[in-house]
Amino acid sequence: MSDWPLAVDLDGTLIEGDVTWAAARAYPWAALHAVRLALLAPTQFRRAQFKRVLANAGPAPPMRLRAPFLAWLKAERARGRDLHLITGADQRHAEARGLD
Repeated sequence: MSDWPLAVDLDGTLIEGDVTWAAARAYPWAALHAVRLALLAPTQFRRAQFKRVLANAGPAPPMRLRAPFLAWLKAERARGRDLHLITGADQRHAEARGLD
């Protein structure tokens, strides 16, 4: 067993696809509103603002998990390895996709 913690990216690694764009497709009016607000925000906050508005629109849409990879992650955690979910998605959507 490796003593190194394992950092796992959410989008494209743990799940097939991207949570933010799935939310944009699920909530198109929120996506349009998010674009408008992001364009009005200072440059460094545009992406975060866009993602926050989509997260506030509703729950993260269901997405396909990579089952064999998830099974391996669970086995690693059962062996005592620290796992960390890493993502550029909004915190609310990341927590909905946690490794528990």
